[in-house]
Amino acid sequence: MGRISKAFVFIVFASLGASFWATTGLLYWEFSENWRLPVFEGALWFDLMTHHSHVFLFFPLFGTVALFAFFLPAAVFVDMYWRRAKQPENDIPFGKVRFLVGFTVTIALSGSIAYALSLGDETALWQIKREALVRDGGSGQVCAARGQDGTCARVTFVTALANVRRVSQDRERLTDLKRSCDRDPLIEQRSRPEPRRFCFVTAQYARDADQLQASLLDDKACCAAINRFETAVHRLHLATPDNRSWLDRVQGVTLASKVFFLLVILIISVLLAFRRNRIVSQYGDIAHRIDRGVLIGAIAMLFLPFMNHAYLLSTELIYGPNQPLVDASGVSFYRVPYLLSICFGIWGFFIMLFFIRRNDKEAERMSKIIGTIASGVFVLKYDTFIDYAVRFAGPGAGNQSVLALTLIAVGMLAILVWLKALHTYGVQGRQVANVD
Repeated sequence: MGRISKAFVFIVFASLGASFWATTGLLYWEFSENWRLPVFEGALWFDLMTHHSHVFLFFPLFGTVALFAFFLPAAVFVDMYWRRAKQPENDIPFGKVRFLVGFTVTIALSGSIAYALSLGDETALWQIKREALVRDGGSGQVCAARGQDGTCARVTFVTALANVRRVSQDRERLTDLKRSCDRDPLIEQRSRPEPRRFCFVTAQYARDADQLQASLLDDKACCAAINRFETAVHRLHLATPDNRSWLDRVQGVTLASKVFFLLVILIISVLLAFRRNRIVSQYGDIAHRIDRGVLIGAIAMLFLPFMNHAYLLSTELIYGPNQPLVDASGVSFYRVPYLLSICFGIWGFFIMLFFIRRNDKEAERMSKIIGTIASGVFVLKYDTFIDYAVRFAGPGAGNQSVLALTLIAVGMLAILVWLKALHTYGVQGRQVANVD
């Protein structure tokens, strides 16, 4: 394989990895009280990071693993379409043109998708600078606005964020706390009173059961409070340009890089399925290593839909339900469950096709194991699974959970390095044997 191919992929992937880590680093620098003195669980930056774990945790941790895992196949395809396109054993018509067009289209599509997602009317709390978030309701206050009856009409933004973390850590289930804010006119409404539940945007969570009972609300009252909360976030963000965080100012670039990364992984997976024979015939000495690396990368990428759905559930608790197929104005990078699930469903299908091959019994065995695990996951109750995702990989994640996720990612990287070392040792051993 040519060095230019590896260098090109290294530059692209290193730029993506740097953007992933820079985004989370900027979050810490901008929202920590004192970035020189790290404070983790309970700090505002930590709550924002775990609440949006599909952005600030997945990409720097498991996105980095995927970049390492897919580096070799990416370099192979660059080499195949650019350097070897004209060779007799690798006759790909217009290889360089197809590569340039495909690369350009991918960049343009990434920018277009990022722009379309940024048009949504939903505002995330990290889009507002720290000073404005903390100033909401006054320093140290829990309630930001009082109703006419004296009860809290809306808690502060920071309090609502902390409520999700604390409840998810103390309670096994969160799905039964979701609100039904859109009445279906085609279904008769029962006359009996609906149960009152804890409303995340009207009271501070406390472990005292008697104190909580006094703050429980029905769906109608809580949905009204949720609407007030979301409107307040949106208005604060638009009130003045000075209220925008630095993260919000650079999100056009960072969002495009993340979309580009996902598209590249999807494209590589498709090419791995359809260009398998060429890889074996022309890059046979590294084909086995590509197989194992892609398997590690696929497992790492599965953390994204889990973290995304954990975020979707937790966001419903303070922003209300989101129906992107009904109200397109609510579509944003923060809530696109259908698009993400469909893309990863197609991606997983191609990965399984790539690994199930008759001439590789070990890979077939691994694919069956993965399929069995995936089937078991779907057999479990979906809501229960998402509740655990919230607790350990979403807003409920504490210091220990984040450390565990970091160790998992480091372990995956260690396996990839070990596979590379085994391959290098094996090649050197064969060269010595040929000399002898």
